[in-house]
Amino acid sequence: MKPKKNLDLIDSVMSRLDICPSMLTSAWLQESLLSFSDVIDMITADSAPPPVTVVNNNARTEQNAEPAPIDERPAQKETVFLQEADFYENDWSSLDDEFMLDRDTLSQARCGMFVYFQSSKIIVSKIPLARKHVSPNTVFAGILWDRNDQELLTLKLCEQRSGYGRALKKRSANCRFPNQDDCIKMFVYQDLLHEAFRKLHVNFKASETFFCEDPQHSKATAPVFDLKKGTSTALPAKTATAASYQIQTIRITD
Repeated sequence: MKPKKNLDLIDSVMSRLDICPSMLTSAWLQESLLSFSDVIDMITADSAPPPVTVVNNNARTEQNAEPAPIDERPAQKETVFLQEADFYENDWSSLDDEFMLDRDTLSQARCGMFVYFQSSKIIVSKIPLARKHVSPNTVFAGILWDRNDQELLTLKLCEQRSGYGRALKKRSANCRFPNQDDCIKMFVYQDLLHEAFRKLHVNFKASETFFCEDPQHSKATAPVFDLKKGTSTALPAKTATAASYQIQTIRITD
């Protein structure tokens, strides 16, 4: 029997992926709402990296820890637990084509929309803005792809393929590579991201591997995530090549 329409997002994701995440289902029924990082910890038994907060300027930090093995197990799609179901909806018909982002319009933000910085303002649009229609001080911040409370994450392509050293240099100082939690969500929602990047004439799925972050990797290694396999591995930093995406966190303040 085909699943009914208009079910809650968790049910539709489970049905579409043909999975039965008993842990999430049990937690849902018991009204024990788990955060995404909590579920990752419970299933992988690995400690998640500390949260990263960026407010348009945040200096990069060097990782000096000793090398550690990267998690090479396939990403678990069933680990995704969404607290903001509407953020991943595809129906944008009732939303404004373009709006200034603030606390009042935060509910209109959706995965796959486009974000621009315009002086002190943040503009969100359903489609990429044409250069001739924007002011010279308008800067493309990236594609909306995740949210956490009063924070939104944007994803932007730096290089379709490059060496690890060049990828580090191309990354903006106030941005970072995707961490392990980011990579898993990118793996789960790659169809939504692919549709958004297609509007920028970028084939997201063609980037089968991309550089990511791991707090325990050494400077001699480059963590790389495989978008098709859903696994991470560490390659020699001098020879590693992959796509590079940067993530910026936008905090909505009063």
